[in-house]
Amino acid sequence: MRRFVTLLAAAALACGGETTQQDDGGADAQTLDAGAWDGAVTPCSAGPAMLCGGNCGDTCPRTPDGRGCQELGDDDGGHLAICDTIDGGIEWALGIGCAECSDGHVCVEQTSDPLASSDFRAMLCTDIRFAEMYALNGRTDLARYPDRSAYTNAPLPTPGDCPSVSGITLCGGACGDCPSGYVCVGRSPLHPYSLCVNDWRSHNPPGVAPAQCVRSDDAGATCYDGNDTFRCLTFKVDDASQPIADQYSLCVDKALCFAAAAGYPGGAFCTGTAFP
Repeated sequence: MRRFVTLLAAAALACGGETTQQDDGGADAQTLDAGAWDGAVTPCSAGPAMLCGGNCGDTCPRTPDGRGCQELGDDDGGHLAICDTIDGGIEWALGIGCAECSDGHVCVEQTSDPLASSDFRAMLCTDIRFAEMYALNGRTDLARYPDRSAYTNAPLPTPGDCPSVSGITLCGGACGDCPSGYVCVGRSPLHPYSLCVNDWRSHNPPGVAPAQCVRSDDAGATCYDGNDTFRCLTFKVDDASQPIADQYSLCVDKALCFAAAAGYPGGAFCTGTAFP
């Protein structure tokens, strides 16, 4: 069975009025006007977003090299999947675990095939309509909000205010954008505001700190860079999802981490010690 983890991991950032897709070299491959998203969400399509396999069959557009639905042949067994044509609404996110999925997006599995999807490893950062399509197929388990909480088919909150929280920068919607070097993540039904965290996607801080971490006070799970700069930030989520949030946490500035644990709306944890 063909896999397209690498292909979809190269999908472009989807922000603002246009969705720009990129190939592995970073050049624009296709641009899609966000207005094309208008229309009803059905179990198999929502504007340019499409699922295939299962009850959705194979209606995917074909790319010049023949890619379409990757879940219809060999040993696939009719699993649901996102069309292998990366047709709109998909964003590149950091590494595994759909990390740093930017404000306004959610995380969905590429396919319902259990051999390809486990925990958070094969998830993509997408427009929420992909999650809504999975929900209409009875598979809310194939989606999560960007704070790693369970997807419940509830919409993302859209608060009209932006409270001031000491030590952190809230972002998205009425809160605006993040400063250079930071990315806006986290908004979900449990966290009404995103916050700005270190942008490991394009600004790799000096040292040897990893981008991701595991929530633990064990010294082996630190965000170690040799300079006591970072700590491990974990979103506080529903009890069933907390182990996943713990596993896929983010290394962020130490002061930011402490401040988020103290005052981020919806809750967060900050763990890790200075040196392993």
